Amino acid sequence: MNTLSLKRKLAIGITAITLVTLFLGVSVFYSLQQSEGDADIVNIAGRQRMLSQAMSNSALGYALAKNSLEAAQAQVSELDRYITKMRGTYASMIIGPAKQAGLKISMHPEKEYDAALPFPATFARIISEKFAASGSFSVDIIAKDPINPAQGLKDAIDQDAFRFLSANKDQIFFKEVKHNNKLYLRYYTSDNAVI
Repeated sequence: MNTLSLKRKLAIGITAITLVTLFLGVSVFYSLQQSEGDADIVNIAGRQRMLSQAMSNSALGYALAKNSLEAAQAQVSELDRYITKMRGTYASMIIGPAKQAGLKISMHPEKEYDAALPFPATFARIISEKFAASGSFSVDIIAKDPINPAQGLKDAIDQDAFRFLSANKDQIFFKEVKHNNKLYLRYYTSDNAVI
């Protein structure tokens, strides 16, 4: 029987361990190279997903903002119809009979000595002032040459709105205004007083 010496057995064992270690080292190195390539693909895919989400969020935000502005314009249009109808009804059902009964009509009825009723525009202004004190919006009736001088065009936006609505009576003029670090939406419609 051929027996191997202890030195040979030890050399064969060390060589086997070295070969297995070398094989495992090469396998680990190859796996790391593969996973590094996979990591690059995952990172690129993650960036692509992040960009896709950012684009879709931006598009969604734009669509929501546009829908909100359109909804606000629709509400302004309805409010305008309401105010026009209210003023017309007030003029025909209150002012007409009051004039026939001899009651005074005034821009400042609270300052009159005798009982007086407010003009339709004054009535709308009084209601708006009371509502604006507790609400989030106000309504003002302004004109280029008003009977009440305090209700004239007050700033450049009023002037722009007047010019626009003079040419486009059935449209809404809209302007965003920043004031005290807050964004305000100013809407203007033409006043279609019926009486």
